[in-house]
Amino acid sequence: MTTIATDGRTIAADGQSTCNGERLNSAAVKIKTAHGSIYGMVGTAAVFDAAIQWHQTGADPEKVPKFGDWTLLVISRARGLQWYSNDMPFSQSLPYPMAFGSGDKYALGALAAGMTPEKAVEIATRYDINSGGRIMVLDIAKELGIHSIKAVSA
Repeated sequence: MTTIATDGRTIAADGQSTCNGERLNSAAVKIKTAHGSIYGMVGTAAVFDAAIQWHQTGADPEKVPKFGDWTLLVISRARGLQWYSNDMPFSQSLPYPMAFGSGDKYALGALAAGMTPEKAVEIATRYDINSGGRIMVLDIAKELGIHSIKAVSA
């Protein structure tokens, strides 16, 4: 699985990739910038690019990638943090801070205690056996070329 955490300023993700209970990779890319948005993927990694393409072509619920179990996170200038999943292909706005994946509760607790997303993911990797490896961090404003983004209040 995965742990992704964001506070609205940065977003961080672990790098561990697993299959059938075995670690495959410690530097998997689970967050990336594409087409003017930041995307994050929790779940079936093989669907990441297909889910981004689906989102970019209008996120039609009738055409949602149906393979695997996944959640797609999208951070954009206009809409802030949104999420979609294979079984709920309709966007939903979420507040900051927020965490996703198998280590989400550890990471969200760390964010609530004032930790950065990077530190929150690091803490989650200590306790969640499905998260680990290299931690990737993106500066949201820098990646989107803006000074601030829309934040949804909790």
